[in-house]
Amino acid sequence: MVATDGSNGFCVPLTNDNNGIVYTTFAAIGTSSVPQPLALVVDTGSYVLVAASTYCTQRACLNHRRFDSNMSSTFVEEAPNNAFLLRYGQGNITVHDASDQVAFLGLERATTPIHESKLVDIGLMSDQTLRGFSDAPYDGIMGLGKRKTTELNHQAFLEDMEIEGFTLCLGDPELHGDGIGGRLEMQSMLDVGNPYVTLSTIGKYVWGAMLDHVSVPGQPPLAHCSALSECASIIDSGTTLLLFPEPVVDSLYYTIEDGCAESDCLLTLQNQTTCSGPHFDGLPQLELRVGGQMLTLPPRVYMGEMEVDVPTTKEIKVGNTEVSVPWYTPGVRCIPLLSTIDEQTTYGPMVILGMPFLRHYSVYFNRTTWDMSVAEIKEGSDVCSKCGAPTAEQAATKSAEPSASMPLPAAMNAMPVASAISLQPGGDPWGSNMNDGGEPAPIRTTTDSSDKPASRPGAVASASVVTGAQWGGPMKTSLLRGPSLFGVPSILESEQSGWLNLNEAQPASDSKPRRLWVL
Repeated sequence: MVATDGSNGFCVPLTNDNNGIVYTTFAAIGTSSVPQPLALVVDTGSYVLVAASTYCTQRACLNHRRFDSNMSSTFVEEAPNNAFLLRYGQGNITVHDASDQVAFLGLERATTPIHESKLVDIGLMSDQTLRGFSDAPYDGIMGLGKRKTTELNHQAFLEDMEIEGFTLCLGDPELHGDGIGGRLEMQSMLDVGNPYVTLSTIGKYVWGAMLDHVSVPGQPPLAHCSALSECASIIDSGTTLLLFPEPVVDSLYYTIEDGCAESDCLLTLQNQTTCSGPHFDGLPQLELRVGGQMLTLPPRVYMGEMEVDVPTTKEIKVGNTEVSVPWYTPGVRCIPLLSTIDEQTTYGPMVILGMPFLRHYSVYFNRTTWDMSVAEIKEGSDVCSKCGAPTAEQAATKSAEPSASMPLPAAMNAMPVASAISLQPGGDPWGSNMNDGGEPAPIRTTTDSSDKPASRPGAVASASVVTGAQWGGPMKTSLLRGPSLFGVPSILESEQSGWLNLNEAQPASDSKPRRLWVL
């Protein structure tokens, strides 16, 4: 029985490593006189515990803490002569299948485990082609996904850890420090001051629920993701933004504007460096019906101070003539934390409720019934910013590195950009001409074949064509980290012959069938 009063649970602190872009926690792997702590990204979309190890001698791996199996007396390599390839959105990881004792430490400085260690199946990294891994703040992945078994035919990480349920929520993205940023409440439903409501869930592989209503107060609901055109939403701790099908995002821009108490709210705010003032105060709430429950997202959740490439013009000389050409200059702007995703599932178009959602709603994931329950976090509460007592020390931590003046995610300039392009389990669902968020590559976001990631992950694209120095639409941000779909199967939809299996040879056809994710 999962405790709901916290009496049998324990809290695992999450560290905000990059102004709300990457959240990690520490775990000790192996049994030795010297603990071997590794920083792990928490990921509700995958199932395996993957760790950098001494098997990997690449330069990128040498920049990380690596688990050394020779230092552990309880290490067992399950298949010494075999290596397994795990495909991720940022590249591939080759792992050795092993098992060892694992315990949560939570804090980088901790030497005593939070709880008793368990024997866990581990994928030990021996090779990798992950973009940006060299400078990333994590050493591995902690899979918290909705499965009991993994692709290696072992028990999933949480199954090995005997975790029957957990609560996940995130705090103020400007708070920093060891163990400050978010929390995982294991085996219990965290009290955040408001009651939990249970969502009707879908899917065998993901933590999902149907989305059948999107609106703002006083405005008609959107035609997409409606009762007549439902969408499949996934709550994902590995996605930086709120992702909707493109028609929904486009409609939301107009609907938010129509519902604002002031005129030209979004266009005015995108010229501000802070989300404040009458145009911000006049923004409406978003209303979403998720899993049968009406949920609201206030402006402080769906808006954010993002570092973007601000469109401008530059005078250049062509021959003897000076002409104005479109140009960009880096800057911070207040823009919607919305991005598009063009993926279909067997339940309908895909929607991802990422980190902004988890800053407003605490989510309890029940691994016995496979239900999800959500509770609204009270405004101003710091209950999700760290484990334990109130945050008197957090106020001081807010001015620690990166600076509190750096908005989400402006601190990317204060550390390697690669750390903001974090690991994306799920193969390459977006295609070769897509960026990490499933969109056509936006202006000023480029990659090369090296370990160097996108030059500006927060680049923006205008909604209209440049006319001189005038841009005719609100700025839109590209995705920084996308959904984790590692281990989620997919099938092809054929207009002629129904469903096709991806693993079977397909006849030649002039029309390319769509891929549908089997949630």
